[in-house]
Amino acid sequence: MIIGIIPVIAKEKEIYFKVDAKLIDFLKYCFGKKVNIQILKDPRSYKLDFIVACGGNDLLRFSREVRNLKRNRLDHFYLTYAIKNKVPYLGICFGAQKIASYFDSTFSKTNLHSRNIHKIKLFNEKKNFNRRSYHNYKIKNLKGPLINRGVAMNDNSCEFFSHKKLKIYGMMWHPERNKKFSIIEKKLLLKMV
Repeated sequence: MIIGIIPVIAKEKEIYFKVDAKLIDFLKYCFGKKVNIQILKDPRSYKLDFIVACGGNDLLRFSREVRNLKRNRLDHFYLTYAIKNKVPYLGICFGAQKIASYFDSTFSKTNLHSRNIHKIKLFNEKKNFNRRSYHNYKIKNLKGPLINRGVAMNDNSCEFFSHKKLKIYGMMWHPERNKKFSIIEKKLLLKMV
């Protein structure tokens, strides 16, 4: 299996790409240690079985910094690629916001999610669970072909969604940042591919 990760585009003195090693470890936990992981630093076609758009960066409607311009272009290319080629696609945090934005969903500012632990309710699961999020904007209303699959119980905002027909998913929390990887997220990811 070949997984492409769209990296964070960061800036100190110059722009650079980064991927949290915990995300790579999490994907290996879910799919096995022999999974082939590619870092997608430029818009070009690869043979991919799954694409993961990691967290980090901001949507252009919130910040037009150069690093965000570059990241939004990269995510737009690979999301369009995934739709056209029917490649399963997961957006985490910013990646989820990018998917929601692509389908004209609306957002609102929140102070309840940045670095805060909150209870999440997935509609197809019996148990709720606690997770920490790192976003300042929540998805207010999903639009187009997106379906809400789970909410933050503190404000009923969308935390997990999917496309009606395609294997496209958005997750607003960071499963790789748990102290111990969870079987809940592993089951979710295995259903995505």
